[in-house]
Amino acid sequence: METQFTILLVAFVFGGAAIYGLIRWIQTAPVQPDPWESLISESSDEAQPTLVCPRCLTPNSADRDFCETCGLPVGACTNLSPYLYLFSVGDLLRTGASGRFPIRPFTIIGYVLLPICSFAILAPFYWYRLFRNIDRLRAEQGNAPSVG
Repeated sequence: METQFTILLVAFVFGGAAIYGLIRWIQTAPVQPDPWESLISESSDEAQPTLVCPRCLTPNSADRDFCETCGLPVGACTNLSPYLYLFSVGDLLRTGASGRFPIRPFTIIGYVLLPICSFAILAPFYWYRLFRNIDRLRAEQGNAPSVG
C-alpha cells in the first residue's frame, strides 16, 4: 500500500514539474509577427460592403439590420440579437402564412414545429393560415403554364 502511494506521489511531482516546464517554455517563446497584419489594415481602409436584400434585391448599407424596402432581416448579426431575432422569426412565420415558399416536406415540417416552440396556444390558428396558403400556392402552381 505504501509503495503505491510513493509511486503516485512521484508521478504527481514529475507531472507537475512537466506542466510547469511546459508553461514556462510557452511564456518565454519569442513572439512571431502577424503575417496578415498588412492585409487586414488594407481591407479595413476600404469602404463598407453593401448588402443586397435576397427578397427585393435592394442594396442596403452594412450597418442596417432590416431592408429599407421590404423589411426582411439583412444584417450580418441580426439573428443573434435576442430582440431582433423575434422580428426574424415573425418574418419567417408571415412568409409561411401568406407568402411564397418552396413546398417541400422538410419546409412544411419546420413551419408546423416552429409555432409550437414560439406560441403553442395560438399554433392551431397559424396552422390554419399555413395550410390555406399551401393550398393557394399549389393551385397557383397547377394553373401556371408549363415551360418546356
